[in-house]
Amino acid sequence: MTDNANKEDRIRARAHAIWQQEGEPHSREDDHWHQAAREIEEEDAASGNGDDSMAINGDVSNRDQVSQLHEDVSGSPQAEQLGKQSKT
Repeated sequence: MTDNANKEDRIRARAHAIWQQEGEPHSREDDHWHQAAREIEEEDAASGNGDDSMAINGDVSNRDQVSQLHEDVSGSPQAEQLGKQSKT
């Protein structure tokens, strides 16, 4: 998996967790995606892995992917684990 694909997966999972934390509101995909991208960029910068602004400035069509993720992933073990981590 490429670094960009890995980062996108991390952002997608974080956006989904944010969506769940906010009570699964409708029509907030862009906000959740951008918030998640900022958080991932900050984490990567702090760990020395940040060089890729694709996540923040990239294709907003990821909104559709996040919407689909909200529908598809909510019961997955990875989503459940992310939800548990975000509550601690």
